[in-house]
Amino acid sequence: MTELAISELVADKLLFTASRLNAGSLASRIASGAICGAAVCGAVKRPLAAGALLGGLGAVVGALAGYHLRKRLSRDMPDFKVALLEDTLAVGGGALVTALMATAE
Repeated sequence: MTELAISELVADKLLFTASRLNAGSLASRIASGAICGAAVCGAVKRPLAAGALLGGLGAVVGALAGYHLRKRLSRDMPDFKVALLEDTLAVGGGALVTALMATAE
């Protein structure tokens, strides 16, 4: 999973990377979100299906919000800086969820 996250961080900066809203990209995000959601719920003995559903929905919301936020912010600052800001928010959010899950046990 770590390798996939690092690949996403690098690929996101490339000029030829497809939009996160393209069918293939969005499907990959949904699948990844569903797997991660199920894994998190499994770790705290919650229903895997609920975790998968919430993870997949979170991926859709994140893709849409990220796309529109990045498009808006790119008008005022270089795209690379916006991408780094987006990555910081994503990694920070992941760390927050991990910390919250650790205290939920």
